Formats: sequence, structure tokens, C-alpha cells
Amino acid sequence: MFKVSKEIYLDSFTKCYKNIITISSIPEGDIKKYIKTIPRKTLSPFKTFDCCDEKSHCVHAFVDYETKDFFNIEQVDVVMNILNGLGFSLDFDLTKIMLKNKSSKNLLFYIIKKT
Repeated sequence: MFKVSKEIYLDSFTKCYKNIITISSIPEGDIKKYIKTIPRKTLSPFKTFDCCDEKSHCVHAFVDYETKDFFNIEQVDVVMNILNGLGFSLDFDLTKIMLKNKSSKNLLFYIIKKT
């Protein structure tokens, strides 16, 4: 099972903030060509990493296979189509429970690999 979320990312080239789509870990298979691991950067010089925070220092972000651009939140339908084509399905029940409990404000959905 994998958690798909949105993450605020500061593009160091354009100096713009973007809401990109990320995944909790990298699944095996062809999906790897759609994922790029990037360092999690601080968004503000006043906000530093907390050693007690259990977030990883890296993020696994979805990228367009051809352009290598990050998929943003407005392209969530494209990411869902890619995942569906690669044999993943949305776990409606868990997603619904977690959204109801407000466990993560950045949660988009959970996916599972079809067997």
C-alpha cells in the first residue's frame, strides 16, 4: 500500500512554489520511470528541520516521463491514469477513513497494487 500526497515544493530555478504529487515510497516495476527522488528543502529560512520530526529528508515525486517536469496537483487525473495503467487501484475505504480522521492535510489517496 502506498500513500499519494501533495507537497509544497520550491522550484529553485523559477523561485515559484508548486504543489507537486508525491508517493510514500517507490513501488517495484515500470512506475519508477515516473518518480524522481528529490531532497526536501525548507520553504523558509525561518523554518528549519526538526530532528524529532519523523519525515524523511527526501520526497518521491511524480514526474512526466517525457518532459521530466513534476506533476502538480491540477494534474492528479493524469497521475491516476498512469497508476491505473500500471496495475494500481485506489483504496477507497482507507482513503475515506483517513480523510475523515484528518490524519494528514496533504493526503490525496491510498493505492494498492492489483493482483
